[in-house]
Amino acid sequence: MLTPGLHVCLDCFSRLVYPRDIDARGEDSWELELHCPECGWTEVGVFPLDMIEEFEAELDSGHAELVMSLDTLVEANMADYVDRFSSALAAGAIHPMDF
Repeated sequence: MLTPGLHVCLDCFSRLVYPRDIDARGEDSWELELHCPECGWTEVGVFPLDMIEEFEAELDSGHAELVMSLDTLVEANMADYVDRFSSALAAGAIHPMDF
């Protein structure tokens, strides 16, 4: 049976697990305190470097996904702001004292 990556919660199977604390344990292993923000699960364990590298790749991927989502949200908000401003301008609802 394949074990899920360190980014997967062992209680609720959320893929949002992140490290709360990291300490080196020798040259090729690390002690991590893992935490799931969805169910509150935590675990402390010592993991080999290859698992840490996979976890880091998942965290980087998740970070990139969040940045893309934020960019999309900012763009949508700005488009909405421009639409509302244009409508208010066309309706004569904007006056010099508004600035």
